[in-house]
Amino acid sequence: QGQLGVAAAPVPCTQLSIANYDSTFTQTTCARSPVVVDTPVRFTTLASTLVATCGLDASGTTFCWGSNDWLDLGTGDMAPADTVPTQLPGAPAFKQLVGHDEGFCGLTSGGDIYCWGYVSQVVGLPPQACTAFDDCTPNATKVSAGRQFTSIAFTFGQLCGLSDGILYCWGGAYSDSAGDEIVITPTRVAGQSP
Repeated sequence: QGQLGVAAAPVPCTQLSIANYDSTFTQTTCARSPVVVDTPVRFTTLASTLVATCGLDASGTTFCWGSNDWLDLGTGDMAPADTVPTQLPGAPAFKQLVGHDEGFCGLTSGGDIYCWGYVSQVVGLPPQACTAFDDCTPNATKVSAGRQFTSIAFTFGQLCGLSDGILYCWGGAYSDSAGDEIVITPTRVAGQSP
């Protein structure tokens, strides 16, 4: 799928079929030891999803590679997997980068959050029409959080951030079957000192 940054498997490997929601894909690129990603870019930070990796260089510019099945590469379309780290189009410089299973978010030095991939329901962005699924953010898009953050963390279904030393989280489960409400605005986590 390209997330190793190499075009072909350097050693024979076992194929692994993964059923992911409504699609099944097969991974064949593997390495039993570290491989060098073919790029002149030197990274200061890395973040990954299930099938893609993004990194920041010293200036905060984002580069992504791997599978684009869930728009993880932020190219605005369902372009095929890319084994070469490619600059994220239209994104500002980030000081922090986080990934969850199918998308990424970046934090600017000014405290703004931008996200892309299969993340709109999680971070409160309006879903955009995509050919493969209906809950997508194909480009790095600013999250209207109503506050500035100093740090963020992304888990399966939730985005959390620190603002003025207070922890806020929002999002929810992909499935609402347990009765969990999906919170689309940053909500202060209970139990913190004022």
